[in-house]
Amino acid sequence: MTTLLLAGVAVGALAFGQFILHFWLGAAFAHESTTVLHLLMLGVFANSLAQVPFWQIQAASRPDLPAKIHLIELPCYLLTFWVLTKNYGINGAGIAWMLRTTIDAAVMYWFSARLLAEVRPFVRQLLWLTISVCPLFLISVLIKNGIAATVFAAVVCIVFLPVVWFWFLTEQERALVRNPVRFLIHRQQVPLAEMRNS
Repeated sequence: MTTLLLAGVAVGALAFGQFILHFWLGAAFAHESTTVLHLLMLGVFANSLAQVPFWQIQAASRPDLPAKIHLIELPCYLLTFWVLTKNYGINGAGIAWMLRTTIDAAVMYWFSARLLAEVRPFVRQLLWLTISVCPLFLISVLIKNGIAATVFAAVVCIVFLPVVWFWFLTEQERALVRNPVRFLIHRQQVPLAEMRNS
């Protein structure tokens, strides 16, 4: 469910980012900065997803793995950052950041799936979800008109949300959406022994 919320925020930022920059900082700044905003937003989305397997690896008593992965990534990222920034300026910096966070997320999920067998169905579902939202990301980036962005957001809500509701959400997650207060109160009342066995 967290992934779906992050995907919704990312689609909104990609679709309306140019117009937000235009009204906030002016047309000239928006024209020069929209591309890097899109790249950074995609990188933030990937980096947010990576937090889940990061903590799963910690829970599997392997805190050394993320540290080793990041040590390996660091020189590769710095070299990529230097080359792309030198050739493409600020957009190159955005590309380097997006590549690093995306690769990092993929590696983290791969290790978490190897360490924890119960994580593998979740990883497969996340893969399908990511493939599903990629066309939305692409369309969001191509939108150049405020009215088109608004229509696109409405269509996504009308078409994509029902698909998410019936296909991706579990019954427990649907209960949380229907009545979050009652759901959270019920969870707090669950005995500790029952929570450990669930």
